[in-house]
Amino acid sequence: MNKLRLAVLGWAALSLLPACSSSEKSRAGNEATATQPRVIRIMVGPDGFTPDSIVANIDESLVLEFLRTTDKTCATSVIFPYTDLRYELPLNKAVRISATLRSGQQLAFVCPMDMYSGNVTGRRQEHIKERVERRVVSETSPRIIPIVVDKEGFSPATLMVQSGKAVILRFKRVTEQTCATRVVIPALQIERELPIDQEVDIEIVPTKTGDIGFACQMDMIKGTIKVIL
Repeated sequence: MNKLRLAVLGWAALSLLPACSSSEKSRAGNEATATQPRVIRIMVGPDGFTPDSIVANIDESLVLEFLRTTDKTCATSVIFPYTDLRYELPLNKAVRISATLRSGQQLAFVCPMDMYSGNVTGRRQEHIKERVERRVVSETSPRIIPIVVDKEGFSPATLMVQSGKAVILRFKRVTEQTCATRVVIPALQIERELPIDQEVDIEIVPTKTGDIGFACQMDMIKGTIKVIL
């Protein structure tokens, strides 16, 4: 089966690889042969990505093998910023992504809520350009938190945000089998309709720490925004 080529980035080439067999999994780690890329297993647990910092040679062929081992994490998928590439991480199923660093730069990856992050760094890198650029963007643009509304409710139902920082809650209702056709945030006097299969952005700037609740219009399906310093 051939690789499915998804993108060629300024700093790295990425592609999704077929799921590996059990014999291939036993060889996962940091070993490689002359004809095989180096495989780096990245465990995804309650504390994020392990390891979260990887060093590679420039133009070295790598396979990043992500393995999520718990449901107690927001890292149910991995995102490569500024590429529009997002890979779902099913529980206990390895997801393999090929990567090749270009020009001695850094390849960053984050969870959907931007709480956990990691990077692959070239050995000749002198400046962490991507992280600096990403920090500048994050300081000037509101953070976006996607929230899916399905028959089970809001997902995620608990959000962590910083006091004084603008954040956009991006709701998307994907089913008719829910009473959450509207979302209400009583403490902020906000109520918005949630048309099916449409993204609805609500920008907020929490001014103090504590919990802010949100719910459907019937107050049956609920979520919590936890505001921290």
